Amino acid sequence: EIKSAKIIKAKAGTSFTLTGSPEGGYSQGRVSVQILRDITSPIVIPTFNSSYSNADVNVTNYKEPVGGKVSFAYINGAP
Repeated sequence: EIKSAKIIKAKAGTSFTLTGSPEGGYSQGRVSVQILRDITSPIVIPTFNSSYSNADVNVTNYKEPVGGKVSFAYINGAP
């Protein structure tokens, strides 16, 4: 029942996508998070229910809110 996240460390270019579907499909909501610069001090993503961007991350919510009902994650390392 993830509603927020704390990123401790991450390299620029890392991304992850969370879905509400246990099979990883997008029918029950999807949010993508892209790390824009190296994270060396913890940052918090307060919600997965809306899109926003700052100097550290770009959060894109696609239609359905997924906060509190995350069931599957795709994680991609930096290139």
